[in-house]
Amino acid sequence: IATARKDTEKALDRYNQVLNAGWAAYVVDLGEAARKARQNALNLKANVAVKDTFNEGESFYQEAAAALSAARNKDAAVFYTESEALFIVAARSAAEKRRIAEETLKEAEQKIEASDETARQAEIIMQGGSI
Repeated sequence: IATARKDTEKALDRYNQVLNAGWAAYVVDLGEAARKARQNALNLKANVAVKDTFNEGESFYQEAAAALSAARNKDAAVFYTESEALFIVAARSAAEKRRIAEETLKEAEQKIEASDETARQAEIIMQGGSI
């Protein structure tokens, strides 16, 4: 019984080592995905355009790094997953805001051009000419 117990404990220790190594590798992958999503959000200026969402993602990102350095791999995995999702949402929101702003600017430019044409025609008429 003593030998069986010792062998079982050794097997359990090996299992836990493999499991911990697996979690560590998994967390590294999640961290890289979160880092890339964060960088994309920064490139799209999400930290300015959708500051609250970006900051929430940043908070989870920092918590993940702290959990990782404390070897709390399961917590780090959850935090990296949350941060990646928030960074993706922030990036998409920032891109949509930018698209809307560009569209609005284009419409404004068209209205200015139309107003300029109207003013030109009015000036011709005021000078006694015809259009």
